[in-house]
Amino acid sequence: MTARNTALPADTRSDRVSPPTRRVIRILELLGAHPDRSWTLAEVARELGLVPSTALAILNELRHSALVVRDESDKSYTPGPALLALGKAADARFPALRALAHQLEPLSWSLGYGCSIHMRDHDELVMAHRFGPSERFVEAVIGVRYPFAPPFGLLITAWASDEDLAAWQARTPRAARHLDLPELLAHTRRRGFGVEGIGLLTPSAILSMIADLDGDVATQPGRVSERFTEPGPDPTGSDPTGSEPAAGGLEDIQYGYGAIAEDQSYVVGLIGAPVFDSSARTRFIVFLHLGGEALTGALINTIGAELAARTAEATRRLHGVFPSGYPGT
Repeated sequence: MTARNTALPADTRSDRVSPPTRRVIRILELLGAHPDRSWTLAEVARELGLVPSTALAILNELRHSALVVRDESDKSYTPGPALLALGKAADARFPALRALAHQLEPLSWSLGYGCSIHMRDHDELVMAHRFGPSERFVEAVIGVRYPFAPPFGLLITAWASDEDLAAWQARTPRAARHLDLPELLAHTRRRGFGVEGIGLLTPSAILSMIADLDGDVATQPGRVSERFTEPGPDPTGSDPTGSEPAAGGLEDIQYGYGAIAEDQSYVVGLIGAPVFDSSARTRFIVFLHLGGEALTGALINTIGAELAARTAEATRRLHGVFPSGYPGT
């Protein structure tokens, strides 16, 4: 998997951004996403679409700060020792992530699926941690961000307040208006876990498809989030513009599964469950990455129930409170 598939093509924030800084971050993300390999200057430039002289200037600065190191034998680059201090600082800042990962790692390895932990940051969701078998990860970069808007964030809004739920639904992009959000939310609440097909695509791929369907993103580079979160017509009503998603587009993606029949098979990208905080709000979302495996409904329910049991135990250990009606509480 290339970095083009693992990094968002445009910043998903609506505030002021710095393209030069973003190029530095993308290089660090590239090196960090593939800790088992090294990268030559030509490979870095090609993977990230950078001019080689620009990539070299950034890498030289990163070397000077020990954020990357260069092997003089083959001139390749790998993460540097200065990143260890940053990692330790982040680890100390979020001990709950470490505790949660420690609790879930045995399940991840026993099932053979990678696991990731996501958090909400205002109007965005961010992958905060990942562990376990890595072969089935679609989005490889820790720190990748995507909008807190349908189809993303179902496991947060399933147990959110009516006000937060309405705000989330209001951000539904035009191209995703066909989603039956009430059905997905109802089944997610009933099960205590979510089952999604969108794990087959990177958030960046979905964002690009939405941008293409909702308008020409090329006319506004770097503003994918604004195109994404531009409210479309009421999903239950008609579209006054008369525009429909292109055939074979987002309407063909199985974002999430409502009812699941135990004797039927489903192509599954992600199975996720929430961890709640002391205010009964979703603090973390934990995803198992199945990578598009076809499973029977019975097996999906077994895996989902086991994941939900582990995240429920994590909620208790982190002194969280379950929302009213959460199954098994």
